[in-house]
Amino acid sequence: MKLVLAAAAAAAGLLFWSDRADAITGFEFSGTGTFTQAPLEFGVIAAPVHGGLAEIQIPAGQLAAFDTFQRLQQPDTALQMRMALDAARRAEEARLRALLRQSQVTPDGCPTSAPPGTLRGGSDRIGIAQLCADSVRAARTPNAARAIIAALHRLGVPYSQPRRDSGGAYYDCSSFVTSAYQDTGTPLRQGGWSPTTFVQVKARWAVPADSAAPGDLVFFGGATPPFGHVGMALAHGFMVHTNRTGDVSHVTRMGSPTAIRWVDPAKV
Repeated sequence: MKLVLAAAAAAAGLLFWSDRADAITGFEFSGTGTFTQAPLEFGVIAAPVHGGLAEIQIPAGQLAAFDTFQRLQQPDTALQMRMALDAARRAEEARLRALLRQSQVTPDGCPTSAPPGTLRGGSDRIGIAQLCADSVRAARTPNAARAIIAALHRLGVPYSQPRRDSGGAYYDCSSFVTSAYQDTGTPLRQGGWSPTTFVQVKARWAVPADSAAPGDLVFFGGATPPFGHVGMALAHGFMVHTNRTGDVSHVTRMGSPTAIRWVDPAKV
């Protein structure tokens, strides 16, 4: 969200939104344009800062959150303004992320069949097409929806840690989820190599979540707790992953992860 602040406001060290729209949404939109087909109209308010005025441009729908500025009379209002801006920022992030959930990604690209033995834990009763479609519809972001489709097209690929970045012939757990997100245009690889689970869980782009949504990365203890293994959450309590030599990538019950992260492409 682009805020236009006067020099006095900048000197006060105010907290304000990034002027990159994709820092919040993963998409770009112009100040007078649209976001996922929803028009954004801006309003401007003036706020007192150390005897000066800060001109702030915000969506008209958020103007009410800034009414407090008109009543700030103390000589030093930077703290109050930071608190009000932060509260409004959180509200705007929640609104935009709710729009993101109205994913424009359709299940059209979902696989219609799965390699034998790759739908486990009861997922075969749902079927790959329905499980994929339900997961895409419930994904946290369109980016996650695309990653789900990419991951489910990789079922049946053999596991190998030494050959984890072999161009799709083999995967281990972390290269499997990395490759799925790479297909969405999200470059998670570092110098051509997939980050390990311990790097992924602490990455800037890995945003903590309290509960798993389809497309989220879900971490488990694995061989090296607490984050030795990673999979991708799906709908209905399932996940897709690969986890041991001699096996292939498959769908199974998710269980209880030790950490949940959603991938924010704007932070990659």
